[in-house]
Amino acid sequence: MKLLTSKILLASCVSFSLLASPLKAAEEPLKVAVVDVDKLMQTSKSAKQLIAELEKQRAKFQEEVSKHETKLRDLEKKLVEEQKKLSPDDFNKKREEFERQVAQVQEKVGKRREQLEQAFSESREEIQKAILKLVVEASDKNKYTLVIPRSVVIFRADHHEITDNILKQLDDKLPKVNFKVPS
Repeated sequence: MKLLTSKILLASCVSFSLLASPLKAAEEPLKVAVVDVDKLMQTSKSAKQLIAELEKQRAKFQEEVSKHETKLRDLEKKLVEEQKKLSPDDFNKKREEFERQVAQVQEKVGKRREQLEQAFSESREEIQKAILKLVVEASDKNKYTLVIPRSVVIFRADHHEITDNILKQLDDKLPKVNFKVPS
């Protein structure tokens, strides 16, 4: 859903920025360009670097989660073994402490997951902003009156496609993004 929203936002921004400039409809013919935003978000250097960094962070996150799960399983096993030796009140106290520890781990894991998702979203947004800026620059330079995303185009002539030019510029101007995940 976020991806679709991002595409629509990007398409709207590009379209509105182009429509905001005064056009002399009778004097200027419609000059259209098409950009494959999906391709840019998958094949640019910055997007590939972002995905690689995300996978690295996910693996690190999964390792942390596994350590917590192992620790909690060991504590649970110990608690079950102690149940026979403890009074009901003492057992309930230990069980409550165990449940608090489980809740703390769940909260910590949830917070860490949110941080990872937030960092990824911010980095994707940085790439999308760079794409938008490059598209606007290309439309100013080449006098495009309309730039539309490839995802909404059914048919187009090849000469309308500017994705490869934008990709080259994007790779030059933004070869990587800063994927900041708090420790």
